[in-house]
Amino acid sequence: ALAFIDSPVAISWVGYQHDRSVKGAFGMIKAKTVEDIVKYSSMWDSSAETITFATVDGHIGFLVSGKIPERPSIIDSVFIRDGTLKSEDWTELIPENEMIRSIDPPEGFIVSCNNKIAPSSIKGQIGTTASITARSIRANEMLAKMIKSKQLIDEDFMAKMQNDTFDVFAEEKVPLLIDLVKKNIEEYYAEIDIKSKRKIEELIEILQGWDYVVSSNS
Repeated sequence: ALAFIDSPVAISWVGYQHDRSVKGAFGMIKAKTVEDIVKYSSMWDSSAETITFATVDGHIGFLVSGKIPERPSIIDSVFIRDGTLKSEDWTELIPENEMIRSIDPPEGFIVSCNNKIAPSSIKGQIGTTASITARSIRANEMLAKMIKSKQLIDEDFMAKMQNDTFDVFAEEKVPLLIDLVKKNIEEYYAEIDIKSKRKIEELIEILQGWDYVVSSNS
């Protein structure tokens, strides 16, 4: 991956330090309380992980674990930097009590769909390269609706949500795209042939009839 660099390269990794990950994993398996889960998840050292849990007595939680270094500069600090510069050195590891945690949130649920979990400016730049996903927005909407209507969130609903393919980004952006094309359609038509005009009209008609569900025939 670093073949383009001619000079020798030395890379520092938190995994080379004392690692308690195995102890933490076994501790979480045997955990009896939320406090136990938090305690042992903080021992997961070698790689940053997200842990979502639910207990038999009704608690839920989302934790970020792992040793995450901090650097003086937050610009691109999640990528490999020039170790010959003092300004690029690690200053410290983010303390365990400052890692991202959400336990029993007021919403009553936690959504984890490969989505951005924190602002890019957060300490350690956790999740800087992640994005807000349509799936996470949709899951939030579905769960909030169930809770508001006091409906039971059971296995059938969870299966339905897991298989849901409604695209909230398409719901927001497609009407704007159609409107943009319609407003400028005469200008488009002046530069294309009849066959292309018909194709555009067909595409607009298809989009107008789309229910924003990403199915095999959508």
